[in-house]
Amino acid sequence: MLWMINQPKEIQEAELNAETLAALHQGMLGAIALMVGDAKRSVARGPKTGRVYMKGKNRNIRHQASAPGEPPATDTGRLVNSIVGDAKVIDKQVQGYLEARTAYAGYLEFGTRKMAARPFMTPAVMRNRDRAIALMREAVQNRASRFRTK
Repeated sequence: MLWMINQPKEIQEAELNAETLAALHQGMLGAIALMVGDAKRSVARGPKTGRVYMKGKNRNIRHQASAPGEPPATDTGRLVNSIVGDAKVIDKQVQGYLEARTAYAGYLEFGTRKMAARPFMTPAVMRNRDRAIALMREAVQNRASRFRTK
């Protein structure tokens, strides 16, 4: 499952030089790091209020599942460890991505006919959207102010 994140529209319309692109790239990397961290935390530590059951070979391991609408409950850590992100400059555009690389991440995020969604990526992006835009703006403004003071 993959989320693509583009630079803010007002920055897209501006004429971008190499220095500004580099600053915007740094800001995007910071924004992606925020979102990756948030998604991982929501799975690893978020509240779980679903059913409790025993599992394992001898039914000796207690597991509390997530309820519909909550981030998925972690069991093995595979989902948490599969959440990654990065940013690239492509044709004077900075694009970031956030991805969960397990085969079942999409089923958890969006649900199936037999299971309600347990979203973890979309909420992480939405919770951090404003801060991400602010990070990109700050990075560009800081780079620009560095050249104005010289």
